[in-house]
Amino acid sequence: MSMFTNAQNFSVNNSVLNNIGGNYVVHQYNEKPQPVDFASQLLQNFNGELDYSHRHEQNKQRVSEGTCNWLMDQSAFVEWRQRVSSTVPVLWVHGPPGSGKSTLCSQTIQSVMDGPDAPSVAYHFCDHAKQYKEVEVLSMLAYQLLATNPLEADIPTNAFPTASALFKNREYVRSIITFVARSTEAPVYIFIDGVDEELGANLKRWGDAICPVLEFFIKLAVEFPQNVRLWVTSQPRTVIRRTLERFVRSSFHEIDLVPFAHKDISTYLLQEIDQIEGPGKDDLHKIFHVLEATAESSFLWARLMVEDIRKRTSLREIQEFIQEGFPQDMTEYYQKMFDRFPAHLRSLGSKVFSLIVYAKRPLQFHELWEALWALYSKNKEVLDPDDKPYETHLTEVFQSFIELVPSGNDETGRDRGRDTCRLIHSTLKDYLLEHRRILFQGDLDQAQDVRICPEIPVTACLDYLHQFRFADLLRKKDGEWVDSTGIPVLDSRFLIYAAKYWDKHLDGVEDPARQDELVNAVAAFVKSTNFWTVMQVQTVWVQAQFSKFYTNGGGEHDGEESSPTYLRRMFPSWFMASEEGFKIWIQYRSFLRQWRYFLCCGRCSGVSDTTVSPYTGELHHIWTGALGLQHFLRERESSVTCFPIADQGGEHPDCFFFADLTADSGDLVYTLRIDLANLPGPTTQDDPQLHAMARVIALATLECKIQVWTLNNNAAPTLKKEQTLRVAANSCDIDLYIHSPGNPYGSCDRAPLAAFASDGGVLRVGSRIFKADERGRFCPITYLHKNPNRRAKYIEEFAVRGPTLVIASRTRISEKDLDAGLDSLHDDIDDDGVDEAGSDDDSGDEEAEDGMCIVGDDSGSEKDEYASSDDSEGSDSEFASDDDSVSEGSSEFSDDDRFDDDMINPWADDQYASSDEDSDNGGGGGGHWKEDDGLFGGFDSSDSEEEEDSKNPPAFGRVNYREEDDHDWEDLRQYLTDQRTSHSKPRATISVFYAQDDWADEPYLWFEKKFPLRYKVYKSPPAVHPNKPLVVWPLGDGDILFIDYEKSTSFTRRLRPAPHSRHISIQCSFSECGGYMHIAALEGCKPDPKADPELLQLSESQDAPLPPISLAMLVSTYRLSTRKTTKSPPKLIHRAQIDLKKVKSINTKQLPFNLTWRKDYLYITASFKLLRVWRVPLFSHAEGGSRKEKKLEENTVPDDSQPVMAPEKVVFLPQTCRQRSVRFFPPVEANTSTDGNGSSGEVDDSDQAPSPSSTERSPAKVVVGFEASSLPVPEGKPTMEPETGCSTRRMEVPVFRKTLFFEAPIVCYLDEEEKLGEWVDSKARTSISQNLGVGVLDPRMEGVERFDPDYDCERE
Repeated sequence: MSMFTNAQNFSVNNSVLNNIGGNYVVHQYNEKPQPVDFASQLLQNFNGELDYSHRHEQNKQRVSEGTCNWLMDQSAFVEWRQRVSSTVPVLWVHGPPGSGKSTLCSQTIQSVMDGPDAPSVAYHFCDHAKQYKEVEVLSMLAYQLLATNPLEADIPTNAFPTASALFKNREYVRSIITFVARSTEAPVYIFIDGVDEELGANLKRWGDAICPVLEFFIKLAVEFPQNVRLWVTSQPRTVIRRTLERFVRSSFHEIDLVPFAHKDISTYLLQEIDQIEGPGKDDLHKIFHVLEATAESSFLWARLMVEDIRKRTSLREIQEFIQEGFPQDMTEYYQKMFDRFPAHLRSLGSKVFSLIVYAKRPLQFHELWEALWALYSKNKEVLDPDDKPYETHLTEVFQSFIELVPSGNDETGRDRGRDTCRLIHSTLKDYLLEHRRILFQGDLDQAQDVRICPEIPVTACLDYLHQFRFADLLRKKDGEWVDSTGIPVLDSRFLIYAAKYWDKHLDGVEDPARQDELVNAVAAFVKSTNFWTVMQVQTVWVQAQFSKFYTNGGGEHDGEESSPTYLRRMFPSWFMASEEGFKIWIQYRSFLRQWRYFLCCGRCSGVSDTTVSPYTGELHHIWTGALGLQHFLRERESSVTCFPIADQGGEHPDCFFFADLTADSGDLVYTLRIDLANLPGPTTQDDPQLHAMARVIALATLECKIQVWTLNNNAAPTLKKEQTLRVAANSCDIDLYIHSPGNPYGSCDRAPLAAFASDGGVLRVGSRIFKADERGRFCPITYLHKNPNRRAKYIEEFAVRGPTLVIASRTRISEKDLDAGLDSLHDDIDDDGVDEAGSDDDSGDEEAEDGMCIVGDDSGSEKDEYASSDDSEGSDSEFASDDDSVSEGSSEFSDDDRFDDDMINPWADDQYASSDEDSDNGGGGGGHWKEDDGLFGGFDSSDSEEEEDSKNPPAFGRVNYREEDDHDWEDLRQYLTDQRTSHSKPRATISVFYAQDDWADEPYLWFEKKFPLRYKVYKSPPAVHPNKPLVVWPLGDGDILFIDYEKSTSFTRRLRPAPHSRHISIQCSFSECGGYMHIAALEGCKPDPKADPELLQLSESQDAPLPPISLAMLVSTYRLSTRKTTKSPPKLIHRAQIDLKKVKSINTKQLPFNLTWRKDYLYITASFKLLRVWRVPLFSHAEGGSRKEKKLEENTVPDDSQPVMAPEKVVFLPQTCRQRSVRFFPPVEANTSTDGNGSSGEVDDSDQAPSPSSTERSPAKVVVGFEASSLPVPEGKPTMEPETGCSTRRMEVPVFRKTLFFEAPIVCYLDEEEKLGEWVDSKARTSISQNLGVGVLDPRMEGVERFDPDYDCERE
C-alpha cells in the first residue's frame, strides 16, 4: 500500500490543523462573503499549462474535409445534444486504438461551441505520457467553465461549504462546478477524451484521478439532466462500461465508432492519395483500394502508410512495398520501422526512447537534449560541450516515432526548445515497454547499451544534479535566479525536472539487487551540498512540494476516526527501507517539522504569505547549524550562526523528561535530563495509567543529569559543569506532577515534573528542592516537608536570593486528584497518611532515608547521604489571617504624585489597612519548624473538597471574593489549556525560608500564608528584593502580595488591568539598585462584538467556535521607599501598554511570550516562527541608558510617548518555536564578567554606541528552549515486500505510534547591524485608558461596587 494513496493537497486558510504538542488550537470561521477571482486561483492548480487547448488545436488540424459529419445524423447524438430533461445526458463513444476518437471529440467540441445556444464547454484530453491528479483535472474543467460563464464575477465565497482559499481541495473545486451547473441558464457540456489511457498495468492511476472525475460528472449530469451533458470517448474497456452503468440510473447513449470510422478512412485516403505526386491515376486508384481494404478502422495505420508511400522515390519502390504486403497491425508496423533504424543511432535512440517512455511528464526538447548531454559527458561535475549530441542526430531519431508539439507561440515566434516531445501514439509506448531490446541487433557487447531501460532517466537526473555549479545555493541576480557560475536557472532546462522527479525515477528500479547497489550512491547524493540546491529548486519551482495532504474520510486510528495528513515523499521507497535511508528519512521528517513553513513560502498551499513569500528560495535563512550534530543537513549553507545545546549526537534523546533554563544573564544554559532507571519494562502511553504510575513509584529511580553550558559568542556552547542526581521516585511525589508516566508532558493543570529557578541556582525535581553550592554542585535542601499530607508537598513556583528561599503554589491538590492506592508506595507515608518516621534510621544503604544520592559528579567527591525528615502528624487549622498590614504611609511620596489623577476610587489610601501588629503569621515567624507545622501550615488531612467548598466565609473577611470584580471577564478560562481538564481549585500558598550555614542545617521558616483564589495567573514566580527582606508574589486575580519576611508581615495590592481584561501572567522584577520594582502583566482582552460585526454574528451562533482574543502586555515601573521598603506601597512612575497579537488558545505551561529584564529596557519575545521582539522602556525618556523621572506639573497626565521599538529586519525561526520558549538577549560588552552561578555583573545594555576605549559589543542572542511533543514516529523502518507472482517489491509503510519526541535547545547569534538592522518604532504601543487607574496598585476594596465608566456613565 502506498503511503500517499488518495492523498490530496490540502491548503488551509481559514482553519489550521492542530499541532500535537501545540501551543494554539486554532479554529477559524468563514470570512465575510466577497467576490473572489476563482479563475486565477484555479489556474495555479495546474500551473497555467493549457495542454487541453493545445491538444484541441492539434486535433482540429488533423480533421479531413468530409469526415466526422455522420455524427450529426446519429439519433443517439441528436437526442444527447437536445436540451430536454427527459433525455439521457451521458454519451459514450468508443472505438479501437487509432480510430480517430480524439479527432472526433475535438470536431464535436468545436461544433457545440459554435452552436446557437452559447453553451459553456469544458474538455480534457487524457494523456498516456502525463498523469494528472484529480484536483488538476477538476481545476482545468472548472477554469474553462468560469472563463465562459458570465456568473463568474458574482460567485461569493460563502456559496460553498468550505473556506474561500481551499482551491487545492477537490471538494471545493467540485462545489464550484456544481454551482455553475445549477445556476447557469446555458447548457454545460463536458468532454473527457481518452479515459482508457489512464488504464495502465494496474488500476491505481485510474482510481487516483480520472475515475473519480468521471464518477463526479456522471452524477452531476444525472442530477441536472436539463443543464449538463457528458461526453466520454475511449476504447471499449469493460471497467469503463461498468463505471457508466453503476452511476447512470436508466441507461446511457453509446456509439460504436468502427463502422463510421471505416467510411471516414476511405474519405481520408482518397484525399491523401490524390496528392501523391508521381504515380498515374490508375496506379493511385490501385493504391487506394489496397490501403482501404487493409486499413479497417485505424486512422493511425492509414496515416502512417500514406507517409511511408510518400517516402518512396519511384513507382517501382511503391509497387515493391505493396507486393511485400502491408503490416497487418501496428505491432508489425513498429517492428518493420525499428528494423530499418540506423545502426549508428541505436545507442542514442535507446536513451531517447528511455527518457521519453519513462518520463514522469512530457519532456521539452531542450530538457531532453540536456539530459542526453549529462549521460554522454565524460566529466560529470562540469559538462563538456564537446560531449553534447548533435541536434541533427536527434532529429533523425525522432523521424516516424516522435513528434514535437508546439507549446505555444510568444512574441518572438516559436521556440523549438520548448516544444514537447511526444510519441506518435500511445500504442508505440506500449510496444516499447513490451520490446525493450528492439534496438538490439545481435552484438552482445551492445545489448546493455541499446536497451530501453528505466535506469536511463535515473542516471540522467543524478548526473545532471551532481554538477559542480549546483554545489552552492542559487542566488538572485538582476531579478532572476542564477547558479554559482552565473548561468540563469531557466537556461538549465533539465534542472527543474531532475529536482522534482529524481526520486520518482529511482522508484522505477525494481530489481532488489540493483536497489541494494544504489543505496550508497543515493545516500551520498542526499548528503552532498547539491541536494540542498535541489531542495531550493523544489521550493521555488515545484508546486506543493512541501504541502500537507489528506485523504477524505480518513481512517481508523487507535479506535478513533481521524483524517491523517501526509507529506510528499522525498526519497525512493526502497531507499527508506534501508538502514541508511531510514535514518536520513527520520532526520528529514524532523527538519520538515521545523522549516516546512519556510519551504512552502505560502505558495505551496495556494495561500499567500506576505511575510515569507519575498524570501522564497532563500534557504540560507534556515538554521541548519541547529539541526543536530549528526543531521545530514547540518553543514548546509546558512547565513545564521546557531548551535544545538545539550545535543548528545543522537537523533532523538530517549529520555523520560527534559527541562532547560537560560540564566537571566543570557550566558549560561542549564539542562536537565531525567531517565527512569531500575524499571523492568518500558512505560508507554499504551500502559494503563494507574498500573504504569504504580510501577514507576515503586521501582524506578530518577537519574537526573544536570549540565551547565556556557554560551560563547559565535561559537558552539561548551560544557561547563555536569552532575548526576539519583532520586527515588517514591521520595519526590511524582504523581503530584504528572498523570501518566507514558507522557509526562500530557495536558494537566500541574507544574512540570522538574524546573530550574530563574538564575539556575535552584532545581526542583518533583517535591524535592536542590540548591547549587559554591562549587556549583546541586545539593538537596532537607527538612522542608513536615506535613504528613502529601498534598501539602506540592510546589509550583520557587525563587532564591542568597539565604532566602521562597516556595509557592496556586493549585489546591484535593483528595480526588490523588489515587489512594498509590499512597502506600511512597516511603514517607503509610495507608493512614502518616509518615513512617524513623523506619530507615539504622539502614546503611546509601539511598536510605532521604531516598537519593549524588553520583557521577565531575568534582570527584564521594556520594553524600542525607538523613530523612522526622515527620509527624499535622494539626487541623484554618487559613492564616488575610488582614493587610502596611505602613501608615510615607512622606516620601508627597511630591511627584504623577498618577494621582488616574485614580478612580476615593479609597486609594491606607485607611482600611491593618497595622503590623494585627498580622497573623501561621508559621511562627523566624523560628524552627514546629512539630505540627507543615510546609504550608497545618492542612486538615481529613478535609474533603466538598466539605471545604461548603464552608461559608465571613461576609467581609479575606476569604470572601471581591464583589468589585463580578463584572470582569469570566470567560478567559475557556482559552487556557489547563482549565479544560482541571479538577483542582485555585488557592495561593507561600512559604519563605531562611538558610543557616549555607542550607546545611534545618532552615528557618520566616513566613507562610494561604489565600483563596478565584483565578490563577501563570509563570508568575516570586521575586526577592536584592538587599531588603521583601518578597513580592502575584497571587492571582490581579492581587500582588508584599511580604516582609523578617517581621512576618504582609499587605496586598491589586494591579488594575485594562477594561474588560484579565491577567494571564504577572512577572515582577527588582532593579539591581533595589530602588525600583517593575511589573510586566500579560492580559487577555475580551473580544468586543460591537467593534467587530463578525464577532457579533458569531456570538449569536450556538455552534460557533471561540473568537480570538487579543493579548496585551502592561509594563509598569514603581519606585520603592528607601526607608520603609518593605512596608510602604510602591508608587507608579511609568507605564506602557503593548498590543501583541490575537490567539485562539493559550498553553499555560508555555506562555507565548518570554521576558528579558535589563537595566532600562524590557525585551518581550514572542514564541513565533519569526523573531518578534519588543523593546519596552522601563523609565520615562530612557535616553542613553540614564533613568529619568520627568517632573510633571500638577493635574497633568504622564508622558507615555516613548515608542516601543523592534528590529527592522526579519529573522526566521523554526516552526516549532510556536511551542517553545524563545528569549532574546541584547548585545553586551564583550568584557562583561560572569560569576560562578551564572549571574553577571552590571550589564551595559543602554543601546548606546560603545566608547572608543570600550571593547567590541558581543552579538545578540536568541535562545530557543527544548521541545517535547507527542508525535507519530514509525516503530521501524519501511519494508519491501515481494509482489504476488513477480520478483518486484513494494514498500510496506511501518506502523506509526505516538512517541515522546525531544528537540534540543538552540542558541542563535545575531549581528545587530547585519541581522537585526536598526531598532524602529514597532507601532505596538497603545494608549492607556485615562482615569481608570490602569497599572495602579490599589488597596483591596471589600464589599464595594467598582465604578465602571462603560455602564455607570451617560452622555449629558
